[in-house]
Amino acid sequence: MPEPTLIEERNIETEDEKFFKHILITLPLSPQYARFRVVPQDIPDCNMEKNMIKKYLKQCEKNDTIPFSKTEVEYDNDLKIFIPGSIDIENNVSRLKYDDEKSYLKIIESTIEQQLSGGKPHTVHIEIGIPAEDGFKSFGQAFYDELLNKGYVIEYGDIWLTSKHSNQHYDKGHGPVSTMTLSMKDSKYSLNLHLKKNDTEIYNTDINGWFANLKEIYKND
Repeated sequence: MPEPTLIEERNIETEDEKFFKHILITLPLSPQYARFRVVPQDIPDCNMEKNMIKKYLKQCEKNDTIPFSKTEVEYDNDLKIFIPGSIDIENNVSRLKYDDEKSYLKIIESTIEQQLSGGKPHTVHIEIGIPAEDGFKSFGQAFYDELLNKGYVIEYGDIWLTSKHSNQHYDKGHGPVSTMTLSMKDSKYSLNLHLKKNDTEIYNTDINGWFANLKEIYKND
């Protein structure tokens, strides 16, 4: 039997900051896998230009955020909790040591200062592995609220709605599955739905009615 092929792509864009939360708690099926990248609402990624670095460092200091830092968080299906990792510095900072030593030293000083004052990481990568039912539910109902309360917002989300076709399973990162992408840029929150032909897992759900309702609610945005 042929592999599923893309038959339609649907999109919604809005400035309503409640949009992602609405999606997480109303999605009419349990995703098979999900990963998210969350960042502070007021501190987007720095493009490494000298004038932007100075602004970025000031924003981090104001919000008790460690510059150019990241951490990993993974849902543990046995313990039923999200497990945090260590805080690391992004690799792209190291090249400044040779291109702009003054900016590099400023970043190091700011990083140490924010770490010692209990600063939080700039970027949080969250993974909810297969099976994702419990982790996704926990993320939507509780953990995402904690992130919002700390000033974070989803910048990107990759959600696998299905995991198999004709009894053929696919490992993470491979295979023709139906997916949903969340993204945030310049105060715009967007949803992209990618549905695959002959994907029986998706069509046994009310995904079409759910999307239509979502579109109706946010149509004026």
